[in-house]
Amino acid sequence: MKEVDKALDLWKEMLSQELAPDIVIYSALMDGLFKAKRPLEAEQLLVQMEADGCWLYTIACVIFIEGLCNNGRLDNAISMLQHIENKGFPPDIKVYNSLIDAFFEAGRCKEALDLFSVLPSIKLKPNKETYFVLVKGLCREGLLPEAI
Repeated sequence: MKEVDKALDLWKEMLSQELAPDIVIYSALMDGLFKAKRPLEAEQLLVQMEADGCWLYTIACVIFIEGLCNNGRLDNAISMLQHIENKGFPPDIKVYNSLIDAFFEAGRCKEALDLFSVLPSIKLKPNKETYFVLVKGLCREGLLPEAI
């Protein structure tokens, strides 16, 4: 049995004992599912988490969106971004860095640059990682002059 399956069994045991999992447990489960390349189960867990009244905090948002990106589910990641924004939880720069990097990795340069361009309007200040991701992505796309 894989470790993530053991963790899911423990989570189910918690539920059967009417113990409410918190954001730390949900985040660890989601991270494990994404790393095990089981994004659909991670998405189902998110639905369960919300149904249980446990909402995403920044770290869980980063884990979830990075997990979607790492599993090639970029459109789902954008939907998730919109979902958390609509719930009144503005994502931080780490979330945007993950998205920008994933879009560059997928060869979707225009969308990566579009994400970067919205940062000022949502009052997020790019950090060193943002610029690293941007330069790396532009260079990968053969756009060295734009990267400089």
